[in-house]
Parts: sequence; C-alpha cells; structure tokens
Amino acid sequence: MTAAVSFDDLANTIKQQLAGPLDEWIMPWHHGIAKPYNPISGHTYTGNNAVALINAAQAKGYKSEQWATLRAWDKKGVRVQKGSVSTKIHVPIFSRTSAANKTADECMRGVSVFFRNSHR
Repeated sequence: MTAAVSFDDLANTIKQQLAGPLDEWIMPWHHGIAKPYNPISGHTYTGNNAVALINAAQAKGYKSEQWATLRAWDKKGVRVQKGSVSTKIHVPIFSRTSAANKTADECMRGVSVFFRNSHR
C-alpha cells in the first residue's frame, strides 16, 4: 500500500462521513475521544495517523486509545488475537539525501498497528 493511496482512503472516509446531515456529524477529535497513543513507547499519534486511528476506533466501536505494532505488543508479552485486523499508519523515512525531489512514498513507510482490545 502506498502512502498516497492510504491518504486518499482517509480523505474519502471523512468525505463519506460529511455526506450525511452536517448537524449530526461530530468531529471525534473535538468531543471527548482521547488521542491514540502507543502504551509501550509512550508516543502519542498525531496528524493523519491520529485521524486514521480515531476513525478506525469509531468504526469498530473500540473504547480504548492504545495502539502498537505486533512486535511492540509481543515485546510487552501481549498476544494479538488470531484474525485481528491492523490499521495502517505512516512514519517518516529519515535519510541523508534531500527529500525535495522525492514522492510521498519515498519519504514515508507504512506500518501496521493493532488496537489494544484485540489482545488477550
């Protein structure tokens, strides 16, 4: 999955949410939903990643805001349930070469994170 496709998917999800009556749509990041974070590293997700994780949590009815990679959960001794579905986020790729002529795909890499409730 490329970064551009994922950003388009996120934008389309928000557009679909806005297609209904606007007086019924609530911006989840303004109404009591805690910011998603990684309980292992302590990192709080921001930007598009935060919006993507909030949307995924709302769509699936999740009540917690804890997200981490499979490897991070494993290091903590938490097993991901078989059949759990990840949510894609993007992290920057840092390099010594200039990013001026690079595409979004060359500056970002996709990472799969799993929600806390999908663990035992």
